[in-house]
Amino acid sequence: MFTMENIGCFSMLFTSLVVGISSFMVSFLIKYWWRPWTIYRALKKRGFKGPAPRFLVGNLLDIANIMEKEHAKDLPAIHHDIRNRVFPFFVKWAQQYGERFVIWFGHEPRIVLTDPGEIKELLSSKNLSNSGVSPLQQEFFSVAFGKSLVAVNGERWAQQRRVVAPAFHIEKLKAVIGISARCTKEMLDEWRFIEDKACEIELTAPMKNLTANIMIESQYGLDSKRGKDIFENMNSLEGLILESFRYLWIPCGRFLPTATNREIWKWNRRMEQNVKFMIQERLNRGSYGNDLLGLMLSEINQFSADGENISYTMQQLMDESKTFFLAGKENTSNLICWALLLLALNPHWQDKARQEAKDICGTQDPTTDSVKDLKVIGMILKETLRLYSPAPGIIKQTFTDLKLGEDGLVIPKGVSVIVDILTVHRDPKLWGADANEFNPSRFAEGISKAGNHPSAFIPFSSGPRSCIGQNFVVLQAKVIMAMVLKDLKFSISPHYRHAPVAFLSLSPQYGMPIMVERVLS
Repeated sequence: MFTMENIGCFSMLFTSLVVGISSFMVSFLIKYWWRPWTIYRALKKRGFKGPAPRFLVGNLLDIANIMEKEHAKDLPAIHHDIRNRVFPFFVKWAQQYGERFVIWFGHEPRIVLTDPGEIKELLSSKNLSNSGVSPLQQEFFSVAFGKSLVAVNGERWAQQRRVVAPAFHIEKLKAVIGISARCTKEMLDEWRFIEDKACEIELTAPMKNLTANIMIESQYGLDSKRGKDIFENMNSLEGLILESFRYLWIPCGRFLPTATNREIWKWNRRMEQNVKFMIQERLNRGSYGNDLLGLMLSEINQFSADGENISYTMQQLMDESKTFFLAGKENTSNLICWALLLLALNPHWQDKARQEAKDICGTQDPTTDSVKDLKVIGMILKETLRLYSPAPGIIKQTFTDLKLGEDGLVIPKGVSVIVDILTVHRDPKLWGADANEFNPSRFAEGISKAGNHPSAFIPFSSGPRSCIGQNFVVLQAKVIMAMVLKDLKFSISPHYRHAPVAFLSLSPQYGMPIMVERVLS
């Protein structure tokens, strides 16, 4: 039976519901229609050209179609101009709209830059996001990255970088050399079956395991068995996150209870349980230590003089750990795989690197002193980073209108900018006529004299927001390369398919099968 009181309650409930829906619709339209349309008009007025965006999806459908066509085929031969394989839509639209153009990832505009002068100004600007992913990507990477260093800005970014930076100081990284050498020796012991007759090995899995073990032991003090559990969880989570990108254009798509999202939530819970257990083990020791985990733990429960909590939370520590687990193994393992492929294609440089490793290290493992003298291997790694940079592009977002370059290019507030590293690293104006060829000797006199501009070589970005782990990556890569090349010789497998793709790091789509044989003394 309806009473006036019931009718009044129903009326209030109905009114609240209408107000809520209306508020949601207004917010939705502002975020996904009005604001993008306003930015679109501003960009067009300032002369930016690009493919016309569609509501919600932007150019994502066009990108997906272009990528599908290119990924359905391999490169006709092994060559190093991989732009049309990795970013075919960049190549297509650069030809159509010029070197500087704008594309839309859903409701998010991104200006593509390849001019080194503009890039240098961009990466040194204070009016730029500190994070390495765009707002739209943050929504989908939040499970893996959370509030870690790559996903925060402003004072929070400055504080978190201050905390973790000491773990990657070159003096602290000296301990990584011994750990890298021991872990590499263990891998080589497992390869004792290799004789003087070439056999095929798939490189990506053992290199990921190796770099994962080095990361987990050097920065978290765990053995390889415990690290294996963590990285197996991380691998599952990584694959699922990439799969979830099909929902990138859907507002709040990461919250939908799809089969993929449910699997992501499950593996993330497992991952966080492993990290919590790892943290608890360290706390039970009674001392934090001075590795990455210890530095972060020491920041928990820290307060400023006026009582303000300025500490890490346990969740931030877990987010940071997941990010370093992911980046630590992917970047280094892919760098080594690409370097060994390039040496397999260039036996002359492989012989030079092997001879250097034998001359400098002899029968001993690399040490702090000997690693510094591995000049040829260092040149090879730099040239590998130029041709197969772990991050083929960098994304930043502007906090204010940003003016760049001599012609006064103005990028409106809130627009993301992509630095197309693949194109910069292959620009003949910067690198000469052999820009698409493997030539480590271009780095013989250092990075500053290798290219024709300070921002010609940016595999780890540049400026104050450059990758904090770049020394960690290069140092362990030099140790691994020296030890592997002393014992083994590499050549191209007939089963190798040259198909680089940009996942979380530039990776070989079909793995890295390679022929390996024992070096005769």
